[in-house]
Amino acid sequence: MSDQRHHLLAELVREALGSSVVFAVGGSAFALSHGLGPWRYLAVAVAFGLGRFLAVPITRGPSLRVNPAASLLSRLRSEVTDVEMALSMAVQVLAMTLVARLLTELTEITSADLQETTTHPWWTAGIVLASSLIWFAYLTTAPSALHIGLGYGLVNLVGLPLGGGSLNTARTLAPLFLGRTSARAWAFAVPPLVAAIVIGSLTPSARGEPVRVSLT
Repeated sequence: MSDQRHHLLAELVREALGSSVVFAVGGSAFALSHGLGPWRYLAVAVAFGLGRFLAVPITRGPSLRVNPAASLLSRLRSEVTDVEMALSMAVQVLAMTLVARLLTELTEITSADLQETTTHPWWTAGIVLASSLIWFAYLTTAPSALHIGLGYGLVNLVGLPLGGGSLNTARTLAPLFLGRTSARAWAFAVPPLVAAIVIGSLTPSARGEPVRVSLT
């Protein structure tokens, strides 16, 4: 195996592990917090932030490719090739789907518990888009792992009560692949991709290489 292929395989393995951690922590909190009332949003935001913080040393970069939209952003910033982007997206969705399957098999969590729902899809899409724009713009500043965790938690703390879902396209799609269908899933899945296109077009990478970050 050539060095280039070995490097790509290692990157994909890290992304799979990082995606699994993000979904296991954030997805579990999302599913288990339904009975917490208004405290639910705080619990889920903290869990999402923790998941992102834990994923940074695994993925080894601020672009934090545990989200198809983040992979798209990396492609627009010339950090990865088209093939690498496609493989990255597929690995993220597959990893989160497998974790979702494990959660539904080993616990009392159902695919319905993991699925984001909305009665006002266009409003939700607008909130997710605005939150995603803020998040991806923040990521381009190459913050540390600690700041990534805090930043993602704060974005979700504001966006969750208003929009009702995460900013991760793979996290939205995973429960759907378990047979839980939702005609309104686009309201959560599409806006992060749109935000990545906007931010990627406005902030092209000067070096064509992803930046590595420290833990603190």
